[in-house]
Amino acid sequence: MKTKEWVKNYNKEYVRKRENVCRTSYHHNVAHSIERGHPAPEYNVDELIEWEMSQHNFEELYLSWVSADYAKDLKPSIDRLDDSKGYSFSNIELKTWKENNNKQYDISKSAKGKDCKVVKQYDLDGVLLNSFYSVRNAADTLEISMSCIARAARKERKTYKGYIWSY
Repeated sequence: MKTKEWVKNYNKEYVRKRENVCRTSYHHNVAHSIERGHPAPEYNVDELIEWEMSQHNFEELYLSWVSADYAKDLKPSIDRLDDSKGYSFSNIELKTWKENNNKQYDISKSAKGKDCKVVKQYDLDGVLLNSFYSVRNAADTLEISMSCIARAARKERKTYKGYIWSY
């Protein structure tokens, strides 16, 4: 009989293997595509594993992560070059989780150095459809009016383009 401890150790070892780091990246890509309202990745899990392992920096990133006792900040991570587009081989690069996270933080800063307000898009039943790091990001991604999204988020209007908006 397998104990909880055995399963925990097995799972830990499983996710730390090279191929399974890549497999985890794929599942994160799929989940993030859904969260952002982008189409599914243009590749399957096997194609991503092959791509990721063929990248010049994969082995270096992987070994740094292992030698740092699997520190989250150093785990290999897939980053989109253009955040308004979905996952495709022409729009991704490999970097550490920390570099990827810091890029998102930098993007969320406005030109004046102030934090942008996250804006959320809901359907008319109140189901969250998407979350954007700023009104500008929402407007650019959906190709709709920035000022109208802002008015709806401030509750100056009930909806815009058939959606409820909220900060």
